[in-house]
Amino acid sequence: IINKEKKSPKQKINELVSFMHNSIFTMFDRELTIAIKFYENQNELRFFNKVININAKTLTQLSNMAWDLALVRLLEQSYAIRPKVEADFFISYFLTFDEGLAQIIDCYPLKAILMLNKSETLQVISNVDKTKLVEKYKLEEYFSVEAHQFRNENREKGKENKRILQSDLEERIKEYAYKELKIPGTVYQKQKKI
Repeated sequence: IINKEKKSPKQKINELVSFMHNSIFTMFDRELTIAIKFYENQNELRFFNKVININAKTLTQLSNMAWDLALVRLLEQSYAIRPKVEADFFISYFLTFDEGLAQIIDCYPLKAILMLNKSETLQVISNVDKTKLVEKYKLEEYFSVEAHQFRNENREKGKENKRILQSDLEERIKEYAYKELKIPGTVYQKQKKI
């Protein structure tokens, strides 16, 4: 929806960061990095090709894309698995012929992984320099100590409102497909006929 608005990449990025901060109370670093790359040059990332135009298949495509992003996180979490007690770490491999998925994995190269000794807790550290992106798009207010504290204090509220927020966003996508693009046979039209 943000992408369909007639705004500059900077405005779109600020709108996305504001949404993460004020609605879901979480900054998803990987997703933000990928979104910035997309907003800067839409033609570069094939991952988004199926949702550039909003239509009846958009919600299904978004669900598939969310699974792809979750898969990448699951792969990273698997680094903490120890197949043998004496192993220090586990390196997983993933083979795909999906060029779009490969591109988004490449958008967020890892520099390091921090693991607590003998636990399954880990933190990935990206090789993407966020400082330059934060300065370029004037996002400092969202990465301050106060902003971090605000998100921590409100995160449970975000979890409680997740279903309502998801339903509202899905409805906006359906309305957009129907009203703005006037696509016959959209999910929105079918629901309204019932």
